Parts: sequence; structure tokens; C-alpha cells
Amino acid sequence: MVDCELFGLNAGAHHLINVFFHAANALLLLVVLWLMTREVFPSFVVAALFAWHPLHVETVAWLAERKDVLSTFFALLSLLFYFQFVQNRRCRSYWLSLLFFLCSLLSKPMFVTFPCVLLLLDIWPLGRISWDELHFSRLRPLLIEKIPHVFLTIVVCWVTLWAQRAGGAVMALEG
Repeated sequence: MVDCELFGLNAGAHHLINVFFHAANALLLLVVLWLMTREVFPSFVVAALFAWHPLHVETVAWLAERKDVLSTFFALLSLLFYFQFVQNRRCRSYWLSLLFFLCSLLSKPMFVTFPCVLLLLDIWPLGRISWDELHFSRLRPLLIEKIPHVFLTIVVCWVTLWAQRAGGAVMALEG
């Protein structure tokens, strides 16, 4: 809607916005990976592969897929603020991570596995717990920390399922 207000029906301008978000996503991915791993070249290679992958290029070319680039943009921002939270333990960073995760889910509920990704990142590269320490007593604080993310995931999954069922996309099997 904002694009139509700003650019009318000029498809080129709409594509340019998608290109901007895609470039921002590749750059954000590079920054997040570099901050987490402190490895420049591997981070660059991963970000470049992300930028050139046909699935990501297709979402840029197909205007109706703005939701993909937006969801990815907000998920990467959430990841960046989660990393800041891990580094400085400030509540502000945690809440910003949660807010951007919610924005990602509201754009498209594609990142429902994000809480699991955060837990895996806690193991590597963040090193908050090692593979040898994976017992419940050491894992509990990290799991508790992810409860708000899991709650948002459950709510968005429920709303999505409800909306799909109301629209006739999901039907109960009767037997």
C-alpha cells in the first residue's frame, strides 16, 4: 500500500524497494555472521551465496513476495539484537530482538523455528554452552530465556491455522 501511495503503479520502483530490502538482508547477514564468528571471508561467502541464491533472487523479482524479504529483514534484525543481548545482557536488546521477531512473524510466519535457531546459536558460535554440557540443568536458563519467542511462535501458528481454516484452506478430515 505504501509503495502504491509513493510510486503509483510504477513496477520499476516497486522492484527497486525489493532490491533494497534484499541488499539490506545480505548486508545484515554479513554483519551478523561476522560479529558472531569473527571470520570475515566465510561470512562474506555465506552472505554472497544468500544474495545470489535463486530462491532469494526470485522473491526480489516477484513483487507479490515482498513478505519474504520483509520477514527475513526483521528476522536478521532480531538476530543482531539477540547477539547484542548475549554480549551486554541489556534488557533493551532482548526486547528489541523480540519485537523484530514479532515483526518477522507478522510479515510472514516463515521463521517459526527461530527459537530453535537461537538455541543452536547459543551452542555455536556464541559458546554460551558446549555440546558436552547439554544436560537440562545447564540448558534450563537458555530455554527459559526463549519462552517469549516460543510463545510468539505458538500464537502466530494458531492465528495462521485459524485464518487458513476460516478461509477454507484447511479442513478437518471426517471419517
